[in-house]
Amino acid sequence: MEPTSSSNAKIAGVLTIIAGVSALFGSLVLGAVGVGVSAVLSSIPGHMPQGLPLLPLLVFIPLSVLILALAVLAIIGGVYGVRREHFWLLVVGAAASVFCFLPLGIAALVFAALAEKDFGRGPQPAG
Repeated sequence: MEPTSSSNAKIAGVLTIIAGVSALFGSLVLGAVGVGVSAVLSSIPGHMPQGLPLLPLLVFIPLSVLILALAVLAIIGGVYGVRREHFWLLVVGAAASVFCFLPLGIAALVFAALAEKDFGRGPQPAG
């Protein structure tokens, strides 16, 4: 595939990857906070409702897993965007990056929409 003059696909891919990596770290932090708060609550002596130490785990861990899945999807879509392969994966990754990191995700989605003409081209004939 010949390089095109437009770099919208690469910009969308890089923005999507950055949003995905930041969400990946955020997911790990969110999971650690859930485990930490649960550990602190379970170590407090005194009268406490029986299920209260489990509440942070029930809230933070599923949210962390959801963000982790969106981050992986965004990174995969960004890699395909940089390589200018599979336009639909770039769009799905950019849409996932909106939920990962809103400002970068919106910019990635705009650049992905502008990059549609960069995909699906074979070698262009000279002339």
